Amino acid sequence: MAKKSIEKEVETNVETSKNEALKTEVLKGEVVKRPQTKKEIMKAKLDSQPKVRIIIPKEPKEAEGAFETVQLNGYTLQIKKGVYVEVPQQIADIIMSSNNQINEAFEKAARKLSDLERPEFNNSN
Repeated sequence: MAKKSIEKEVETNVETSKNEALKTEVLKGEVVKRPQTKKEIMKAKLDSQPKVRIIIPKEPKEAEGAFETVQLNGYTLQIKKGVYVEVPQQIADIIMSSNNQINEAFEKAARKLSDLERPEFNNSN
């Protein structure tokens, strides 16, 4: 009888070990969230910002449906030209800064040209 009770105790210990192993596997199988990419972080940051309504003028020679592309840390936004769109504040700031740089370059170039060299004053054509 002692042998049967020892076998029963061993079987009980084996079953307990299996249950413990199953519990351990469940704990090991937890979903580990991977780190976010720069692109995902930037998208989340832009999504949380207030939206600003802007329009990017379309150049006369540009085709209908032309886009302006803005990239930040791998996140790309294409903004249609010639129509009002809502964009995150940071994107609006970048576009405004870019347009200011272009305007300053045109002004600087216009100051360097004499009146005779400037196309709008040249009537010899």
